[in-house]
Amino acid sequence: MSQWKRQLLDGASELFIRGKQTKDKDAGQAKEAELFQQIGRLQIELEWLKKSLSCSDAREPAQAGRSRPP
Repeated sequence: MSQWKRQLLDGASELFIRGKQTKDKDAGQAKEAELFQQIGRLQIELEWLKKSLSCSDAREPAQAGRSRPP
């Protein structure tokens, strides 16, 4: 019985450390998932902006032939 108690007391601190590491790992994974979502949104926004810019560049020469009022 005393040997079991000694092992428990010796290993008890590791239980708390492992629990904290698990929490930190879970928080890290949640943050990582959030960052991947943000990267995805920014990539979509970048593609949309590139397409919008190329469309506006294609329309611009047609409008360049028009004279502007003073």
